[in-house]
Amino acid sequence: MPKGAPGVPAFTKNDIVMPPAVKGFAKKVYILGVGLHAFGRFPDKDFGELGRVAVNAALKDAGMNWRDVPVMYATAYLNAAGWGTDIATSMGATGIPVINIEAACCSTAAGIVQGSNAISSGAFDIALCVGGEKQPRGFIPALACRSYRVSPQGSNSVDPFCWRRTADNTFDRQNRTDHGQGLGHWLCNRDADRCRYMVRVNPVAGIP
Repeated sequence: MPKGAPGVPAFTKNDIVMPPAVKGFAKKVYILGVGLHAFGRFPDKDFGELGRVAVNAALKDAGMNWRDVPVMYATAYLNAAGWGTDIATSMGATGIPVINIEAACCSTAAGIVQGSNAISSGAFDIALCVGGEKQPRGFIPALACRSYRVSPQGSNSVDPFCWRRTADNTFDRQNRTDHGQGLGHWLCNRDADRCRYMVRVNPVAGIP
């Protein structure tokens, strides 16, 4: 396993402690409907509009109305803190609690877990979970705040040469594992094949 900060020893799987299962949540939770806004770049649409399209599709799939929703969990990465309120406003504000969650790539999963726990605990019978994203072209701006060397273009961009070296070093480490040569590039090719497959089977997954 990789090391942490300088001076911190490497950790193993035995060092990872999982939280105990929550007791007392006997109520089963089911997904009633799903919805998705088409993938792509939509500069003329704000977060509220993107979320509204997805929410309406999910409600239609579930055979429900917006006023049937008692609570909403809105998840995103680098969106404004109140973007869930923008969705609720675009849908027609009803005064329901809107919980905004920021957990990077785990945001949507975190929202589903929180919504599921809210139902299981008996706090709500229904919960709406929605995630959205709008990122600029190029590197994710937050990466400039990490260990990568910032480029002369500004604080919101990353030196592409530094990024390339980091990627090459990662591939080299993966290629030297016990799994055999070429593992890193094999993983990229496998993921690319999966993405191409999803575009074929999902009409809103491809770039318009």
